[in-house]
Amino acid sequence: MRIVFTLFLSFVFLSSSAQVRKVVIKTFPSGQPEVIYHLKGKEMNAEKIKEEVYYENGKLEYTGEFKNGTEHGEWVYYYPSGNIKAKEYWKNGVEHGTWKEYHPDGQLAREIVYKDGKIVDTVVKKRQ
Repeated sequence: MRIVFTLFLSFVFLSSSAQVRKVVIKTFPSGQPEVIYHLKGKEMNAEKIKEEVYYENGKLEYTGEFKNGTEHGEWVYYYPSGNIKAKEYWKNGVEHGTWKEYHPDGQLAREIVYKDGKIVDTVVKKRQ
């Protein structure tokens, strides 16, 4: 019985420490959220795994992922209209992969290819 109880407590502890919670870090004077962090873990040991920043109109300005406190994964930026402005990819805090920039109308403007923080190719797209 003691082993079952210990296993149950271990499961509860591990489950609760792995929960992700959203925390509003900053608000506009209207009370609308401006910056939201997604945190994993408990209290002082919580790790920021995602960040969302909003325009005052409530639309998303950008969102990005973190790993071990640095940029990691996809970051997406938006125009106030809601159209995608840019997509970036990070690997352990360093630019990596194909970044794309868009015109306000949604047309692809430019692609920049990074490998381990260095630009290896840039392609400017013609407007159609």
